[in-house]
Amino acid sequence: MGPRVLVDATGVPADRGALGRYVDGLVKALSEAGADLALACQRADEERYARLLPGARVVPGPPAIAHRPARLAWEQSGLPMVATQVEANVIHSPHYSMPLRPGLPTVVTIHDLAFFTAPDSHSPVTATFYKAAIRTSAWRATRLIVPSKATRDEVVRVLEADSTKIDVAYHGVDHSLFCRPTEAQLGRVAARLGLNQWKGSVQEKLRTLADIYRFAVEETSMARGEFLEFVVVLILVLELGLLIAGAIHF
Repeated sequence: MGPRVLVDATGVPADRGALGRYVDGLVKALSEAGADLALACQRADEERYARLLPGARVVPGPPAIAHRPARLAWEQSGLPMVATQVEANVIHSPHYSMPLRPGLPTVVTIHDLAFFTAPDSHSPVTATFYKAAIRTSAWRATRLIVPSKATRDEVVRVLEADSTKIDVAYHGVDHSLFCRPTEAQLGRVAARLGLNQWKGSVQEKLRTLADIYRFAVEETSMARGEFLEFVVVLILVLELGLLIAGAIHF
């Protein structure tokens, strides 16, 4: 049995959202792989995670953490206490922030650096907080998880983080929700959106563009040929002039 991992799912919003999909997929896969799991969550999610993770210890937080400020405050003191309670060996914080004094090795997922690269997409307070939280995680976390090499490179560039402690874990695909469409499904979508006509229009434009490219190449070739002919004629004239000049000289 490996180390017991406490996953902090208290940040998952009521509508699940992207974070909910990430955490749900992560803990389900870890459970199926035989990981020794414990999970902290919102009280509203206790039953859900108990069903999803029958072998895990699920610990609901206090009702107040349904509100973000209270949850972030609880993360600093309450989460380390839960880690002690469930005898965890590692804490995984899946949403940027972590306890300043976790008392255990801590892994933090940094999904992107939008709070740095697109701060106007968030309120000033939220952007300021998460910038500070991400910097703290980059400095204090034992390991960082990112979903792509591009994100890893951004973390190194923007935060000057140690690249040797960053692991790239690509997002998977839940095939119970997503699958390749059948030809019939593709046909129905194409008909509803008028994609066949659009495809024909695009193909016609591409053919026109190909004709333009071909004409440009032909024109360039003709111009190059005419230039070469001019050079050859010029050389012949010069040689003839030299011959004539030599004959007159003698």
